[in-house]
Amino acid sequence: MAAIADKQPRQNLVIGLGRTGLSLVRHLLARGESVAVVDSRVRPPMLERLNREYPAADWQGAIPDQPPTGCERILLSPGVAADLPLLQQARAQGLEVIGDVELFARHHQAPLVAVTGSNGKSTVVSLIAHLAGGEAAGVFAGGNLGQPALDLLASEPKLCVLELSSFQLESTSSLDARVGVVLNVSEDHLDRHGDMDQYTAAKARLVGQSRTLVLNRDDPRVAAMAGDASSVVWFGAGQPRGETEYGLLEADDGLWLVRGERRLVAADRLPLAGRHNQLNLLAALATLELLGYAMDEVLARLETFSGLPHRMQTVPSRDGRRWINDSKATNLGATLAALAGLDAPVVLIAGGQPKGQDFAPLGPALARSARGLVVIGEAADQLSAVAPTDLPLRRAADMPAAVSAAAEMAHEGDVILLSPACASFDQFRDFAARGQAFEQAVQAREVRA
Repeated sequence: MAAIADKQPRQNLVIGLGRTGLSLVRHLLARGESVAVVDSRVRPPMLERLNREYPAADWQGAIPDQPPTGCERILLSPGVAADLPLLQQARAQGLEVIGDVELFARHHQAPLVAVTGSNGKSTVVSLIAHLAGGEAAGVFAGGNLGQPALDLLASEPKLCVLELSSFQLESTSSLDARVGVVLNVSEDHLDRHGDMDQYTAAKARLVGQSRTLVLNRDDPRVAAMAGDASSVVWFGAGQPRGETEYGLLEADDGLWLVRGERRLVAADRLPLAGRHNQLNLLAALATLELLGYAMDEVLARLETFSGLPHRMQTVPSRDGRRWINDSKATNLGATLAALAGLDAPVVLIAGGQPKGQDFAPLGPALARSARGLVVIGEAADQLSAVAPTDLPLRRAADMPAAVSAAAEMAHEGDVILLSPACASFDQFRDFAARGQAFEQAVQAREVRA
């Protein structure tokens, strides 16, 4: 595919100096363009690197209310508030406002797979890249996972696989993805988007930018996106409705992942736990078949896929219980999926920054499978309020206390699951730091035992 022409404005303003902001600076300077950079933080994380490696960039400090004189284009890092006065003024003046993924779309040459959804994006992107042969085969993954999209261009990839958040899709309009994948839509980032309709609309922006869609037939909001699509392949938890659909088949010899009536792989061979990960693999397999990969070769690589940290990751323990780190579950949908995929009683550790979610659906899920609930962080009161009244409930001030409380509640053979259903920023740097704190607390118990 020929890259979309870019008119190359000479004066760019980059908002946000994290990894994505730095990738924008690097890309623009390499093209001989002028770059100024602003951030709401006094010392953003990449400021030292900017000053050391890119002295030609103009660090201007705080975000102004008006576009600087001579500014021709504004480029956003993910997560920059859409209602900034600067952006309102820029649009009123007719300035282009885009993100790094849109800039990537104008310059990439390789076939592109784009994956979005509330949960499972990183796992599906990693599965697709790994099962297609990985970097050794010229397959590179990035976007909201790993490398910023623009950094992939230097690798001259044969296939790009991008994870895209709702924030990134808001500022992207010309992807031309060979395959676009929408996994699911559940409450997340409502503090940013306002309501579910606006959040869903942001995800649905991928529909008009993809040649073929892989959609979850079990999710009503995702299924509704098919109305605007020219080509759709479906996946879901039940039996396929036709030979081109992907699903799950309960047979005498166990559960199988299938395409139509064709058995692809037995569920007990999967390296990832949970029903939601079976669906993630179905989406990945559908994508790879659309791209022309041989299924036998794809499935042979499945045995070497080890999963991603902090996503349904078992923490070693000798105490007769299974400890699972699912710290990446930063919204309720992810936690509900984790609970549904486990077949033993669960003591759940949940809480953090709530992000405007309604936690009411957690109550019935806890009633079905939970032995107990330990709540942490800012959302502790909200989570406590939806718990069944007869469910043992503990409140913990920090992660070691949460782990101790969960251990006291759990029986031998139970699962103790950290799946917070919330962001981490009230107590931790990020979800990874939260997951590491959980693992360290579990390991500390092992040492004391």
